[in-house]
Amino acid sequence: MKRTFLKKAQLTLQTALAEELVFSEVELGQNPSVGDEAMLDGKPAHGTFMMPEGHTLIISEGVIVEIIPASEDVAAQLKNFIKRRNSRRRVTFKK
Repeated sequence: MKRTFLKKAQLTLQTALAEELVFSEVELGQNPSVGDEAMLDGKPAHGTFMMPEGHTLIISEGVIVEIIPASEDVAAQLKNFIKRRNSRRRVTFKK
């Protein structure tokens, strides 16, 4: 009998600064919560990470220790920042 091992789905989220946080224990479609493990560049994440929606994840030694909700003002400013950043990345070709 052949054994088939299914790799558990993991959630990858991009921060406001385009860093990729990987949550191996969080199912796709779910939101990370306090106590979830997070990796950045293959190592346990550590620091403060602002997310595109405006909330902030505080991660210590690879574990989320706090989630700070976004204020309306911060979320609006962040949306504008991301929009400006993305518009600079567009490449146009002249004929």
